[in-house]
Amino acid sequence: KMRETLAFRDKVDINEIRSAFDINNNETKSEIQVLLQHRLSKNSHYVQGYDLDGRATYVFHPRYVDEHDEEGSVKEVLYTIERAIACSHSCTINILIDFSGFSLTKNTPPPSIGRKTLTLLRHHYVGQINKIFIFDAPVGFSVLWNMFKGFIGKETKKKLQFITQKKKVAGIMSEWYSDQEAALWMIPERGQKNRELDVKEYLYRLSFDEAFNE
Repeated sequence: KMRETLAFRDKVDINEIRSAFDINNNETKSEIQVLLQHRLSKNSHYVQGYDLDGRATYVFHPRYVDEHDEEGSVKEVLYTIERAIACSHSCTINILIDFSGFSLTKNTPPPSIGRKTLTLLRHHYVGQINKIFIFDAPVGFSVLWNMFKGFIGKETKKKLQFITQKKKVAGIMSEWYSDQEAALWMIPERGQKNRELDVKEYLYRLSFDEAFNE
């Protein structure tokens, strides 16, 4: 398993992805830098906030995804999960998927992209993921689930937790996050981490091991 993961990291050039926005690389933009900046400027994938045990949080808003090219989709996931791991004060991270405003027709990725992304998470990152919180799963979520559940894996499924509007209002996320480290869509009326993502600051003025709005 370890050998397979090392081979995977070499194949996709994880070091190039991780260092895409290093200060020393800013004068001449590389292809990976241009690609990642374009994808991440959608504000759909970023690292922000820490849970009560210091785990960094990978935030994903699928409603902002309006392009579905495989290379861009996979590399923005790799950049964000690697950055979350680098930021974390624990050996694991949390992934929060906010489905509010999601459109099945506009935002659903092609099966090939969904399969590839879920497979790489399953094979190379599942041990570094503590929980995957799914907020406000939309009507018709069963369509997505049936399309991709075969690629999720048993260990990953155990980490999934669905957060409904009723659970949010009841403050269930306070079991994991303080008000200071949560957005309002996580803890209604009390969440304080609500600054809009500044992509240039996030990519160019913060180091790779810093989350946005720390």
